[in-house]
Amino acid sequence: MDERFNYIKQECLQAATDDPIGLLISLMKKDYISIHGPEHHVLDGACFMAALHHAGMEFDLEQALDEMIVRGGKMPGATCGQWGVCGSAASIGAALAIIHETGPLSHNQYYKDNLSFVS
Repeated sequence: MDERFNYIKQECLQAATDDPIGLLISLMKKDYISIHGPEHHVLDGACFMAALHHAGMEFDLEQALDEMIVRGGKMPGATCGQWGVCGSAASIGAALAIIHETGPLSHNQYYKDNLSFVS
């Protein structure tokens, strides 16, 4: 596993904010975060989930962050330039899928809403 992903996880677990943008900006200032690095495939969704959890949404944050690392780690670098899909948006989509427990064969409202939020 990329060590940066573990740093992101630990920062999100220790954060006590319900502000995903503030958390994201504070983490983006860390030396281990590159402006165009694949760590955003984990970072953005992790900050989003941490903020939701700290705002009162009930789910196992540590388990969700572990899954975010797995999913974000599978996204190849340069998806923005190569595929025309922003890794940040894909990261938020993965976070929503993790929280709502949707998968490729889901057909509920969460699945539909998740796709509309990130497309």
